[in-house]
Amino acid sequence: SSLCFASCGFLFAVLGGSGCKFLDVHDSSAAHGTFISDVHTDDLIPHILLPPSIGIGPICTSPYYSHQKSGMWNASQTFFISSLITGAIVCITFFAITFIIAPSDRSWKFASVMSAISAVLQVPIFLLLESRPCTMDENHSCKLSSGALLLICSII
Repeated sequence: SSLCFASCGFLFAVLGGSGCKFLDVHDSSAAHGTFISDVHTDDLIPHILLPPSIGIGPICTSPYYSHQKSGMWNASQTFFISSLITGAIVCITFFAITFIIAPSDRSWKFASVMSAISAVLQVPIFLLLESRPCTMDENHSCKLSSGALLLICSII
């Protein structure tokens, strides 16, 4: 059963963080036809309008927003990749305990510590809420989407 829970948690983390539906960025000015700023120079670009809602994720690139200028987005991406590495180690460890090696206190403690580290590394992925697309001006706001909910389930 531990292997099943670890595998489901890892799968939820992969699905939740790798897609573009982690956060929905809403732009209230998009309905009024305002201009957006260029992602590289911050200059206003005429005739390019944002859709009312855009999905972003820790490793998902957006044609409208650049994560190169957002330290929080980059931090979120780093924590996501780190949590996937530790989550994979947890799954491999539980697989080994289930099918290959005899369970021992040492192997269970290792799996437990790695599970805790993976969960701790998943929490800062939500720094994406403080990234540039969510905080660039008063017209932009971010809401949790299906990917964020999957990540919360994987932490639990």
